[in-house]
Amino acid sequence: MAFDWYIPKVNENFSREQSKKFISGFTEEIKKHAELLFKLNYSKKAVSKQIKMDIAWEFGDKKPSFSKKVDGIIKEIFDNKRV
Repeated sequence: MAFDWYIPKVNENFSREQSKKFISGFTEEIKKHAELLFKLNYSKKAVSKQIKMDIAWEFGDKKPSFSKKVDGIIKEIFDNKRV
């Protein structure tokens, strides 16, 4: 016997908004992490490797859409902050 409350009924607009917030939250976290590693004098390559390893650990085989932006975020930080 199936129960209708077993299947969640989530408003599609709410689901889309949550997805956007999730992506922007993780993107901001990547920026902050990259800035911290930059301030600790990590190389660009080391920062990229560390952040990609963190994402792989957090999400496993299912890479999130924002993982493609990692190199761009790191490049932006290193280009704008380096004197």
